[in-house]
Order: sequence, then structure tokens, then C-alpha cells
Amino acid sequence: MPDRVDLKGEPWPVEVLQIKREYDRAHPVDGENGKKAMALRRWENLNPDRLRYQMILTATDTVTADQAQEAIRCAEEANT
Repeated sequence: MPDRVDLKGEPWPVEVLQIKREYDRAHPVDGENGKKAMALRRWENLNPDRLRYQMILTATDTVTADQAQEAIRCAEEANT
């Protein structure tokens, strides 16, 4: 078994999507501007053409189509 794997060609885009409760919007770690979100945004800024981060906050148990549009668009772009 090889020690490493060499990938050829261009890496595909990655979307990091978090779905959170509206209740947690202001949480200092898991909230919209919490430590985790800020770290992921810094990571995204390293290579925005290949990595996207999005957080959806919802007050219910479901995510609406309007809320998911950006994630859907990203997934469609990755397949082209």
C-alpha cells in the first residue's frame, strides 16, 4: 500500500455548509460570528475559488428553498 496518494488535475470546489438554530445566532463559539465561523471564514479566504463557507440559521426544523439557494448554486457550479 502506498504511503501517499498523488492527485492529478485540479481539485474540486468544497462547500462547508452549517445549518444552525436561529436561537444560536449570537453564541460565542457556534454562532454566526462565533469562533468556529470566524475560523472557517479565514480558511475560506485562503482560497475562495476552491472553498466556500456558508451558515444557514433557521427558526424551525426545516430549511426553506430560499435559504438553501446559495448552497444549491455552489453545488451546481462544482458539477460544471
